[in-house]
Order: sequence, then C-alpha cells, then structure tokens
Amino acid sequence: MSEITQNVRVCRAAFSDMCNLRILKVYCDNIGGYMFKLSLPNGGYGFKLSIPNGLDSYLSDKLRYLWWDLYPLKSLPSKFNPENLVELALRGSHVENLWNYKVQSLPMLRRIDLSHSKFLTQLPDLSRSPNLERINLEGCTSLVEVLSSIQNLDKLAYLNLNGCSEHKNLKDTPRSTGCLDFILHCIENLLINICQLSLTSQAHISQKFPVNLTRLLLRETAIEEVDPSIGYLSGLVELDMSYCTRLKSLPTSICNLKSLEMLSLHSCSKLEKLPPLPSALLHMNLCHCESLKSLSELPSLCFSLCA
Repeated sequence: MSEITQNVRVCRAAFSDMCNLRILKVYCDNIGGYMFKLSLPNGGYGFKLSIPNGLDSYLSDKLRYLWWDLYPLKSLPSKFNPENLVELALRGSHVENLWNYKVQSLPMLRRIDLSHSKFLTQLPDLSRSPNLERINLEGCTSLVEVLSSIQNLDKLAYLNLNGCSEHKNLKDTPRSTGCLDFILHCIENLLINICQLSLTSQAHISQKFPVNLTRLLLRETAIEEVDPSIGYLSGLVELDMSYCTRLKSLPTSICNLKSLEMLSLHSCSKLEKLPPLPSALLHMNLCHCESLKSLSELPSLCFSLCA
C-alpha cells in the first residue's frame, strides 16, 4: 500500500468476509514525510485511502496485528472486538477515540502506536491490558488526558509523550509546587519535549521518578533545579536536559548514577557549575553553556564544549 500513489476507495463491506483475518497492514514508508506535507498550507498526503461510507461493524475478532497508517475514521468499528490484538498501530490517523465503550479487555495487547494522530483527545481505559509494554503518543497535539489507570500497567516499559502540548497531566501541574510529578513507576523510557510547559519559579522535578528509567529526556522545559532523588536512578543511561534555559545547577547526587553514559546540557545558558560526575560517563555536551564558570574533575570521556 505504501507504493500506491493514486487515491484508493475502500467499500463499506471490504472486510466482511475475512473472518479469519489475522494481520491487516496499510502503511506508509515515510510517515514523518507525510505528516510534514500535511502541515504545509497546500500540502497533502502522497496518496489518500478513503472509506466514504465508513466500515461495516465487522472486522475479524481474530485480528492480532492491526497497522493502518493515516486511518481515516474517527474510531474503530463499534462492534470490533480487539481482545486478540497484540499490536495496534494507527500512525497519523484521524481517530478521536479508539472506541466508544469505557473498558475493553485486551489481554494480548503489547504495543500501541498512535503517534501523530492529531485529533486524538484521550486514551481509553487500559486497566484491562495487563501485558501492555509500549505506548507511543508522539505528536498527538490534541491529547488532553491519559487515564490514571495507565499507572497500573506493571509491564509498561516505554511511553512517548513528545509534542503532546495539551496534555493536562504535564501542562497543568500544580502551581503551588511547580513540579513534574512522574507517577509511572515502571517506565524505562520517558520522552517529554514540551516547549509550552509552564512551571513556576520554584520549578523542579519531584522525587517520584519512575524507578526503572534508562533514558530521561527533558529538553526545552522550564526546569530550574533537579531533585536530589535523581541519584536513586541507578539504571539511568542517558540524561538530556538540553535547552533548559532556566537550569542553574545539578545536585551532587548525580554522581550516584553509576550507569550514566550520556549527559547533554546543550544551551543550558544559566548553568553555572557542575558537581562531581559519575565515573561511567562517556559523552557530555556543554555547547553554549555561557554561564558555566567551573568544571569539577571529569572522568575520561568525550565531550563537546562550544564557545
């Protein structure tokens, strides 16, 4: 389907007789390129797959793999039972809600990718998806809520919220504390890049870090200080706080990050000093840290230090 360049129309009953369908894949090789074209004034997709009359309620309940880039409908068919799904990918879709009922049993589901689904406003209740490991919501610019039940997903190891600028749990943090309160304790990769994030002058990262973090990306946030509890993240391999222009210092507990290999502080223009750094560090970026006055003893590493 990715090589089709002309418009394609799918009839309402296209899948009605495919009762044993296990895999359905409609994909674009360069989804990022298509999303970029869509953002242009006269842009558009290289091809358009349309379902002018919607789909019959029927999609095979035996589906295990549903991947449909640029999915054109507002939700999945109302009578579709996704209980056998292992992976659901609707990148760049027009989905507003995945389904209209509150709770769905998804015992097999491992991965959800709804990245760049710009009309998605919220996730459904995923409390009955005990094996869910990965959720990608990058570029879901209308997303305002990820239900609190997500914190009970014990196997969740990856959550991408890059570009979710309307997400209430991040943007509307309590102004009395001005903190980012990370409640997902089993996340290994937490990706946040929200330029609009508004924090108070006492902004800091709370001590409720996800304990299994291996990557912590906090680029372009308004953070001024890092809570000393970051030192408990013994498995953290990468810390990226580039373009945190209010950041003035790092806590001395950062030296306890025994697994930290990459530290990026690019364009932290108010950063004045660095504490002792962990011995495992291999690469550090200090480009455009104009206020940096001193460096502690550095381990043997490759670092970028720009004028």
